[in-house]
Amino acid sequence: MLRINIILLLAIITMPFSFAQDCRKVDIKYTNKAKTVKEKLFACFVKDKRNPYLVSKDCLDDKCSYLQHPERNPINLRDTMSEFGSPGFKICHKLGGQPQIFEYEDKERGWLNADRCIFKEGTFVQTNRLETIWRHFILR
Repeated sequence: MLRINIILLLAIITMPFSFAQDCRKVDIKYTNKAKTVKEKLFACFVKDKRNPYLVSKDCLDDKCSYLQHPERNPINLRDTMSEFGSPGFKICHKLGGQPQIFEYEDKERGWLNADRCIFKEGTFVQTNRLETIWRHFILR
């Protein structure tokens, strides 16, 4: 019995920390050059109770390189104080991404506003996730 309890405890400790995920095609719309663009996008909804977010499948579980090792790449926002934009947009720029405001359709709640950081290869993450990952590694 003690052996089983130890094995269960080790399994729980070593289990990767993850949240409920729902990956599917999503209708989105955004404005580009004063025109509304509508498209279908494959995205994953991560249901973190404190900070839910939308992410491309390649960046799910923070797997894409842009989301890894923030401690090795602290971000200096001091030089962006005079610029407009949210902290998430500024982090996105510093990581070489392109921030975008968009809306996505939720079957229960209708169209919802969001913003994301799109990286070179088309992977993306909602900017609130960037703020969460880098919160301890932002120089102000």
